This record gives sequence, C-alpha cells and structure tokens, in this order.
Amino acid sequence: MPSDLYLNNPLLKKAYVPMEYTEEQVQEVIKCSKDINYFIRTYTKIINLDRGLITFDMYPFQEQMASTIVDNRFSIIKTCRQAGKTTTSAVVILWHIIFNESYTVAILANKLSTAREILSRVQRAYENLPKWLQQGVVTWNKTNIELENGSQIIAASTASSAIRGFSCVTGNTFITICDDDENIYHTKINNLINKNSKLVKVKRNKMLYCVYKITNKVNQKIYVGFHKTDNLDDGYMGSGKLIKRAIKKYGIDNFKKEILKVFDNKEDAEKYEAEIVNKDFTLREDTYNVAIGGNVRIMHGRNNGFYNKNHTDETKKHLSIKKTGIPNPNAHKIVLENNDVVNYDEAAKKLNITKNVKNNIRYMCGDPSVKIHFENDRLQHAAEKYFIRKNEQIKSNKIRLSIEASKRFKNVPKSKEHAEKISIKLKGIKRENPQNKCPEKIRKTAEKHRGMKRSDQACKNISLSKKGKQPHNKSKKYCYNPKTLEKKLCFENEIPEGWERGFASSYKKRI
Repeated sequence: MPSDLYLNNPLLKKAYVPMEYTEEQVQEVIKCSKDINYFIRTYTKIINLDRGLITFDMYPFQEQMASTIVDNRFSIIKTCRQAGKTTTSAVVILWHIIFNESYTVAILANKLSTAREILSRVQRAYENLPKWLQQGVVTWNKTNIELENGSQIIAASTASSAIRGFSCVTGNTFITICDDDENIYHTKINNLINKNSKLVKVKRNKMLYCVYKITNKVNQKIYVGFHKTDNLDDGYMGSGKLIKRAIKKYGIDNFKKEILKVFDNKEDAEKYEAEIVNKDFTLREDTYNVAIGGNVRIMHGRNNGFYNKNHTDETKKHLSIKKTGIPNPNAHKIVLENNDVVNYDEAAKKLNITKNVKNNIRYMCGDPSVKIHFENDRLQHAAEKYFIRKNEQIKSNKIRLSIEASKRFKNVPKSKEHAEKISIKLKGIKRENPQNKCPEKIRKTAEKHRGMKRSDQACKNISLSKKGKQPHNKSKKYCYNPKTLEKKLCFENEIPEGWERGFASSYKKRI
C-alpha cells in the first residue's frame, strides 16, 4: 500500500506526509486562499445530473453568495428552491477547512441523512482536488472529517446534544429549522439544550400581487407597474430604466405612489397591468413606461432603443435561420489538417464521426496532438477547456472503476469459460517486455532455481495441463540455414530451399 495515501484511497493524501511544491503550485495555493471564487471555478468539481462530474461554473449570484459568507460572520441567504445554494455552501465549507487552521464546521439538518448528504458533496469535491492543494486526512467517514491542519466538519441532526462540546458556534447564535411540513422556526442554540423550550414559529405573510402607479409631482409624468410583495408599504418604486433615472434626477420626495389594485395571484395582476399599459400608453409623452404591461417585453416609440433602425439583410437571414430551427451553415467553422475550412456536418464526414458529432469534434479540436481547430478563437479556447475537463473525468472514472473492480473480483476465481476467453484474446499477442529476451534476467532466474525441485503438486499440475495435447515437435525435424546458422523445427516436406537438416556443427559456426 502506498505510504502517501489515506487508507489506500488514491484520491486522498495521508496526513503529515512531506510534499514538494513547484513555484507555480505555491502561487496557485496563495491565489486560491485569497480568492474563494477563483478556487471554486478553477478546482472544485460537482455532480451534474446530465453531464456527471464537472467543474463548478458558478452563476453570478452564487459568486456573490460565496463572497458574502466569507466576508461576514453571520449570513442569511434568501433564495428559491433548486437554486444551487446547498452545492455552493458545500464548496464554501471546503474552502474554509483547507485554508484555515483549527476551523470547525457543523452541518445540521432536521434529519441526519440530509446532513450526511451535504457532507458527501464536500467529500466528493475534496477528493477531486489536486494532491498539492489538499490537506492530509486524519479522519474520513460519513459523519466526520478531520484534516492535518486541525480543521474538521461534523454532520448531525438538530438534536439538543448534536454539537455539544464542539467550539463552532456560540450559544446565542440564532438558527433556523424547517420541518417536514415546511413550517419554519427560529431559536437560539442554548434554547435547544432545554428540552422544555418551544421553538418560535416564524409567521409567513401571504404574498400579494399589486398594480401600482407612481406620479412625478414636478412634471406629472406617471409610471404603472406590477409588484409581488408581502408588505404593501415596502417602499418599492419600480424597476423601469426611465423611472429610475427620474427618481435619481428629481429625488424620491418628489414622487408619490398609489396602489391601483391588489390580487392574490400573479396572472390576474399581469392581466390588469396589460390592460392599462398598452401600446398607446407607452407612446404617450406623460409616461415613463417603455414596454407594454404583462408578462412580455415589447417596446414601442422613441423609448425603444431600436427606434427608426433596420436590420441588415445578413442579420435578417441569421434571424430567419434561427427561428426556423435550421442550423446556420456558416457558424462554427472548423479548420482541418489540410487547412480546409468546413462546418460540423462536413467535418463529421471527413473525420468519420457518426455519433455525438458536436462533442467529439470539440474534443478533437481541444486535443493538441490533433491538427484541427476552430476558426473562432473563443470556440477554440472553450474546446481546449472541454478536452482537459473530459480527460480529468475519464481518468477519475478509470480510477473509480478500477477500485470497484478490485473490490468486486478480489479472491473470486475465474470460471473455465472466462479463462478460455482470456486465453483466446491473448493468443498471438506479443509481450511488450518479454522476460526471455533479457539475458541478465534469464541468468538470475536460472541461479535462483538451480538445485530446486518441483513439488509433487506442481508436477501433477503440469501433467494435467499437457494431458490430451500433442507435443509441438511431433513429426518435425530440426533444420538450419548454412549462411545465417538460423535454426527451426519443420515438417519433412516443408524444409525451405537451401536449408539443411540437423544442427550447424561447431566447425561451421567457427567459419
């Protein structure tokens, strides 16, 4: 077992093992420790339902979320479901335990299985980091991680004694708990220790959908909009670009807001807004609206940025192709080895690619050993990144499959049919480094076995293996070439012309 691996896991580094770093690696470690978003985008990997293991390419709001958590001791993240907040939190935890000493993280959930699932995301991202970026592992299991720098992660359910004794949060820290019925509660850590204490249920206000009107007291211009809120007095003053400019110019005190109508659903509110803010309304001189109301974005009049402008014939052609679903034959040009410039379909025919055409061509364009590339520099750069990412994924899958196969087939004897299949496949294949070609190795083997006798069982096995098989030299005679002294076994009627029967004498060898 390699001494630098943790429990023979090729993806984890053992604790307290010395490691040499190049100057470039040292600079990368420093850069990652100072910029969490660079670390996440460059080195962390996550599981995508469609593409498998991929590098975490964050959305802007996820970058903001990571930076906010790092820059603030307490953070409240308010997002919708399935927005990737759990995955983002997992890689943020990963960054903290790698680049901080004696840092303790507690992952709490209403069920232990949920907490362990989040911890597994951290572990998966950690295992796919380069070795030179990892800390040595001291403890690694489903509920606890401990690294050589003293940092650790604990996964537990939200019980009163879940993290008692761990110095990760104070007793006055507020926590939020969501039960299976999606009821939300908040309380302090200290309150959880008292079994008689009750959680404080958070009152969830009903969401309202209102259509409002904002009036400029100076010039009497108006703006009509739609807004979703749980508080009608939240101070919201529209999102249109012209109304924002006007508020900045005249000041918020010179504007008044009135609620025209309130609805309990989004569809009715959008429909009512569309009835008021129509094409004629946007063309009026006394309004700040630039687009018609409802769930659309259609602009009319001088407020439209494309007012009095026309598309070129080439742009019209591109738009037509895009709308009809016909691929643009002039897009994504590929330069082949003979400098021919072709599109995807032509490249697929010339390269004999029939399956997964686009991804295979991208992979080949990104491969530096293959002399084809995209004409567009941006596409070529993306192809090179895809090639590196794909190779890392293939390598990771090979290691994983190798480990799984070794566990599955360890101490399992091969069946007779399986052994015969292997024998047939290996038949006629020459070894790359045959032992009988090295005189020194032959001499050492002979000295090692000199004077040794085969055991009775070995003799029996040899006898059984040869039983029913004809000897390879039956009915054959030795012959040799007098010029080259080459010898071989041949049938009597197959002796080559110019060759002689028997062995070359010592006299002939001297000549």
